[in-house]
Amino acid sequence: MAVALTISQLTVKSRTSLKSLQKREQTLSMLYDFAKQITHANNSQDFREIFLESLTRYFHYDFVFITANNSEMGAPFPQHPHFNQKEWVAARWCWQHKSPCGMSTQTFSGVNWYFEPLLIEQRLLGIMAIYIKYPSSIEKFMNEQLILKSMFSQISNLLLKRSLEQEERKLSIVSEQEKLQKSLLSSVSHDLKTPLASIMGTLSSVVNYSDVFAQKDINEMLGIALSESKRLDHYIDKVIQMLKVESGALKLNKQSIAVVDLIQDLKTISQQRYPDWHFVFTTSDKQVCLVADNVLLQQVLLNLIDNAVKFSPKDSRIEIDFSRQKTHSIIRVCDQGAGIDPDDLQKIFNVFYRIEKKDSYTKGHGLGLAVCKGIIEAHGGQIKAISQGHNQGTCFQITLPLDERR
Repeated sequence: MAVALTISQLTVKSRTSLKSLQKREQTLSMLYDFAKQITHANNSQDFREIFLESLTRYFHYDFVFITANNSEMGAPFPQHPHFNQKEWVAARWCWQHKSPCGMSTQTFSGVNWYFEPLLIEQRLLGIMAIYIKYPSSIEKFMNEQLILKSMFSQISNLLLKRSLEQEERKLSIVSEQEKLQKSLLSSVSHDLKTPLASIMGTLSSVVNYSDVFAQKDINEMLGIALSESKRLDHYIDKVIQMLKVESGALKLNKQSIAVVDLIQDLKTISQQRYPDWHFVFTTSDKQVCLVADNVLLQQVLLNLIDNAVKFSPKDSRIEIDFSRQKTHSIIRVCDQGAGIDPDDLQKIFNVFYRIEKKDSYTKGHGLGLAVCKGIIEAHGGQIKAISQGHNQGTCFQITLPLDERR
């Protein structure tokens, strides 16, 4: 009998230990799966949706997350029909004291919610609110609290990581903005001062020494002053346009534009401005129509033509081709000039790239291509540069939507 009693007691203990080990294994497996789900979640999805959905897979409670930091509390997510004013007061107490409250605690124990602050080294990252529908479930909830707190700890670590990444991105953006501002001030001051100095010097000489110079010399100096004035006006216009593009204030007057009419206008202007270059305009379909702002699109194409002229030798060929590709029109402006290194093909569209690169052969203000990119993107199109490298020429390709009504 003694042996039987001993064996039965050992059997009971073994079963109890086995159940305890099985429960522990289930808990560890649950925590591992939970960590895997929230750690490898898609960054494009709202992180709150990810961990709240994961929690509801394991527990039969309603979970609500409240964003909280040292300055203010966010709205409950998602909205819950039983989260009212008194629950909000309890959540605020949890935020202020950084301590749990609600059901199963001594504070706000009358509500059917439990509030847990998500803390890492006293840094409050949020508040997790758990809706316990039936008071009879309180014992079960208290048994599950340890697992819940472990999961909340994992959520806190990922929230902190994402918060630090956002702060780092903000600092990076601020740093880039400061760099751009310095570049802007440097470029504007230089490019305004140079033509102004020329204009002032020329006019000063004409005013003070008009009796010394012949009329021919005076006319030549006034011509220089006029040319520099136009250059200054052109630069200021580009700065204003760049600011409009960056601020989103650029307004488009879209209309249907026949490619044949656009080609004729561009051909006339190009041949008048640059008689020493050979322009070839081609189109695969004379019936093609674009939907764009005619004035701004012409400005973009003339800017690209001007760019091609600057970096191409005289008597060279500059090709402007219009073609159709399904629902889009492709415009290519190609030259036989200096070419662009492959590493620089994306950078040339940056504002003041000329200032950053500081190449000896660089011409212009570093604004033209940035303005072109902004105008084309405002039309819902794209622009890119294609080049095989030094002295291999460059092609600028623009993709714009077609007018499907034609």
